[in-house]
Amino acid sequence: TPNEKGEYFFKRLPLGRYALFGNAEGYTSTEDQLLSNDGYDREADLVMYPMGTISGVIQDPDGIPVTDAFVSVAGYQQEGSRYRFLDSARSRASTVGGNETGEFIIGNLQVHTPTIKYKLLAKAPGYPVNVSEAMLDIGSTITIVLTKGSTVSGSVVQLSDDTPVPNVELELHSEYPAGDQK
Repeated sequence: TPNEKGEYFFKRLPLGRYALFGNAEGYTSTEDQLLSNDGYDREADLVMYPMGTISGVIQDPDGIPVTDAFVSVAGYQQEGSRYRFLDSARSRASTVGGNETGEFIIGNLQVHTPTIKYKLLAKAPGYPVNVSEAMLDIGSTITIVLTKGSTVSGSVVQLSDDTPVPNVELELHSEYPAGDQK
């Protein structure tokens, strides 16, 4: 445990490799600091970041809560005029289920400098995937409106006489993140 000045000491460590990380309520540490103990004293500072949340509600177009949705978040960092996707270790997921109001909270997000912005992806049975267009900040609250998906229907028939072809397994391939449907 660090002292009142935040200083820590591990004494008389055997030779070897060590990973240093910290854990405190309301904070998350940077990635593990890898240390090699080759008999010489080392100094390694560990930066702790406050944790934040993004919350909201998922509804259908009529304002009715969607209670069986899945929401995930992906972190992006600004580089010039563009945003770069960060590793999945800084992305989190939260399941919205059984909540009659469709509310969700995604926590353990790093309050970071430079600022990390987040995009949300929401999906639920019977709805197409919804990706937020806005880059959200920690502490944001958002309402996600899922629209009903479109339907593709038709018949599978023989070319010669339009009689149905039995036992055909159909596949519909998508160019979007929702993936392929069977």
